Amino acid sequence: MPNKSPIANPIHLHRKPANAPTIAIIVRTLNRPHLLQRALRSLAEQKRLPDEVIVVNDGGESVAKIVANYPL
Repeated sequence: MPNKSPIANPIHLHRKPANAPTIAIIVRTLNRPHLLQRALRSLAEQKRLPDEVIVVNDGGESVAKIVANYPL
């Protein structure tokens, strides 16, 4: 039976050239929603979008609404 886990089988919303490197971004945050928003906005404005963005909330207030505004 194939693994249907979203982690094992990520879905990407854009295509990259076959020979392009994979770009993964990890963003850590802790109670600084304005800085997280600025970082995600900057990522969304790049010519080459990352293939994966992982936001790590280090135990602070929820950032789910901010992350939902930037479907990278």
